[in-house]
Amino acid sequence: AEQIVARARQEAEKIISQAEEQAKVREEELVHAGMEEVTRLRRQIVSQAQLRLKEELLREKAEILGRIVGEIRDRLTTMCAKDGKEYLDVLVGLVEAAISGEEKLPKRLILHLSPQDIARYEKELPTAITARTGVKQVELVPEPIRGGVIVEIPESHVEVDSSVSRLLQEFTPKVEALVTREIFAPLNGGGE
Repeated sequence: AEQIVARARQEAEKIISQAEEQAKVREEELVHAGMEEVTRLRRQIVSQAQLRLKEELLREKAEILGRIVGEIRDRLTTMCAKDGKEYLDVLVGLVEAAISGEEKLPKRLILHLSPQDIARYEKELPTAITARTGVKQVELVPEPIRGGVIVEIPESHVEVDSSVSRLLQEFTPKVEALVTREIFAPLNGGGE
């Protein structure tokens, strides 16, 4: 009877030992699975935070860009609305820039301007352009633009749009690149 009890004890100890070993292995598996889940959740949280930060940076960038372009548009509109030599000089400068790519001096220019600009500078603008460029014939034609000038060079079939809206279109990507480079690139680790 003692042998049966001893064998039963041995068998019980063996079963207990195996159960403890299985429990230990299962515990390690659960701990490992838990650590993997914690790591996965941590990565997910970091990824979501980075995404929210990037979205916030994009919103801020758009807001800053909108403010800068709006301010430039307002200043251009204000300048275009004022009578004065400053705006006249701007118009002449835009015409000079438009004809600077021509191989020879054009004989004639057709300038498309807002009706308000024609009313203000009908006499001064052709005189100023002739004086600064040497072009003898300058024709002013009304165009539904907010300011600036569209320069037509009939002999070379060239038209250069230097209207305020076109200048803003060209200027906006440059402002965006500058804002990105100077303000947001350092926040993004140097890139977008």
